[in-house]
Amino acid sequence: MVMRLCSVLAAVAMLAGCQVEVSRRPIGRGARSAEPRVEMPTGPIATLRANVTTSARIRLEITPVGVVRYDGQVLPMLSPNGRFLAVQEGAAPTWPTLLAADGAVPPLRTRIAVYEITDRRLHRVEFALQLPTGLLLGRSAGENGFLVESPRPDGSRWIGLVDWVAGGVEWLVRDQHVNAHAVFTPTGHLVYARRSVGQPAVSLVMRDRFGNVDVQSSDEASAMFPLCTDEPGVVYVFAQEDGELIVRAIHIVESSIRRDAFVLGSIEMQRRIASNAPATLAYQCLAGVGYGLPAGDQDASLLELPVVFFHPLLKRLVAMDRRDGSFGTFPERSFAAARSRFQDTPGYFVATPNELFFSMLRSGPFSAEPVRSARALDDAYIPRASTNPDLPLVVFGPSDRDPYELAVLRVTIPRPDQN
Repeated sequence: MVMRLCSVLAAVAMLAGCQVEVSRRPIGRGARSAEPRVEMPTGPIATLRANVTTSARIRLEITPVGVVRYDGQVLPMLSPNGRFLAVQEGAAPTWPTLLAADGAVPPLRTRIAVYEITDRRLHRVEFALQLPTGLLLGRSAGENGFLVESPRPDGSRWIGLVDWVAGGVEWLVRDQHVNAHAVFTPTGHLVYARRSVGQPAVSLVMRDRFGNVDVQSSDEASAMFPLCTDEPGVVYVFAQEDGELIVRAIHIVESSIRRDAFVLGSIEMQRRIASNAPATLAYQCLAGVGYGLPAGDQDASLLELPVVFFHPLLKRLVAMDRRDGSFGTFPERSFAAARSRFQDTPGYFVATPNELFFSMLRSGPFSAEPVRSARALDDAYIPRASTNPDLPLVVFGPSDRDPYELAVLRVTIPRPDQN
């Protein structure tokens, strides 16, 4: 696909006193995604508008940099600094393999690729250390690498870290258990689900940044998918209990027994979100949202943004306040989001099948009522945030050429001398 620079300023919707001015290049048509999915977009994307905003609070420049092939199922993962994109390509794994369920098999026809995102294009990274076959793309990344999982022939499952530049795998969890769905917390702890081969009960495990391991088990509920925001002392987990899908907020605290150790603490809040819920539903609830980024020097308001996920009964994204479990709802059919890292604008970039828009919070850092503020792109792209102020956002969506390709776009804030 030939990319041409067409600097077009888009008129945007204004519902909460915030406007966004956008400069971007045209892109093609979308393609349908693999089943089962949560309202993924179809049809034309990035339709350009002709008007120019007369005032703007944020000015964005959106630049297509290329396309990547993927397996049609697992969305790419962005490095925290926005420099790299990890992609799962080849044949899509089976659902038991994706969910770390009984019947999982090593995905020998699945491959992992990494692309470097430059100002104008993507460059595929050629690893000096080759990756073993049968890896799955994980759910989280750090500055030095991204997580992968390795389903083993004996039914166990390992968790590893792949270097963004050199490749190779450093095995973080390698034992006889089924270890899956790992994420990093903002302060570098590793949280994941673990069960014994052939057994249904799933525990929540944390390996803290010093290497200490803590296990939290329950006779009533099985942990499935951990989730982190930018809050360093809280981890969320989706779990099954008596056929119900529940979400829990769990404290991470210093150990009272071991020095320089952190453990999983009390459950601060839990909320039921669906009944008769299979594991695939939990996967769908989190497929479109990004995960916590390293803490670093963040704005305090970012640390207090509520957790966001797709609510299967409300059929839209919700922002949940962990203090009382209350929900603030995004527009109907919203399915993907990344929180804003722009100065003085706490909120989210949110995708629906018709648009990508910016949504501020109504009042206070923990307000659970997002406000639809300003349209950034006509039709849908999936947003991913980074810690890099020069590249705060990368978005991607279906290519016009092939249903197994994704178009990748950089989203930047032009410097004053570029205005």
